[in-house]
Amino acid sequence: MTTSIIKHASDCAKCAICQYRCCINKHKKCSRVKKSLIQSDIQYNDYERRSLLILVRHGMSQDEVDKRFSRWNDCDLSNIGKQQMHQTGQALYQANFSIDICFTSVLKRAIKSLFIIQEEMDYLWLPIYNIWRLND
Repeated sequence: MTTSIIKHASDCAKCAICQYRCCINKHKKCSRVKKSLIQSDIQYNDYERRSLLILVRHGMSQDEVDKRFSRWNDCDLSNIGKQQMHQTGQALYQANFSIDICFTSVLKRAIKSLFIIQEEMDYLWLPIYNIWRLND
């Protein structure tokens, strides 16, 4: 088994999706994620539509920062949580994921997390279904 050494550019970073080092920017997908998606597409025939479920936990809540148990308490996102959701949205955008529909709980932190991700991906027009059974 042979391994090859890849020299990365100085602006090379770890991919937020697969955590491997790759040269990524806003307009270029991670090569590992792209390769795995292509390989999974090969497994399906032309008559089947490939579906993908993306699960994202809401960003860190203010109660988590304050070290309080919140469960169904409708607390807001903390600044750290907002930053986490911006990074998640950017990573999904870079990986070129296509989203058709969104589901979220009725809790404020989950709804705001979804809005931030939609904004980062320029998917503000997507239908959203708020379901109380998805509450933490």
